[in-house]
Amino acid sequence: MRTIFLLRYLPDVELRKTIQAATCKSEAFNNFVQWVFLADSGIISENRRYEQQKIIKYKYLVANLLILYNVNSMSLAKKNEEIILYIKYFTM
Repeated sequence: MRTIFLLRYLPDVELRKTIQAATCKSEAFNNFVQWVFLADSGIISENRRYEQQKIIKYKYLVANLLILYNVNSMSLAKKNEEIILYIKYFTM
C-alpha cells in the first residue's frame, strides 16, 4: 500500500502541494495551541495518563474557542461595516 502511494505521490505535483498545504495548516494550529498553553512553558507536569489526556483536550478546546470567538467577532465587524455603508449610501 505504501509503495502504491509513493508511486502516485512522486510524479503528482498537485498531490504533493495538497499534502504540503495540509501539513502546514496542521503545524500552524499546533503552534497556536502551544502558544495558548502558556502554563509551565507548555510542559505537562502530571504523570497520570488520564490527567495528561485531559489537559491536552482542554488545550485544544481553549484554542478552538479562541478561533470561534475571533471568527464571530470578525463576522460581526464585517456585518456592522456593511450596515454602515448601506446607511451612508441611502442617506446621501
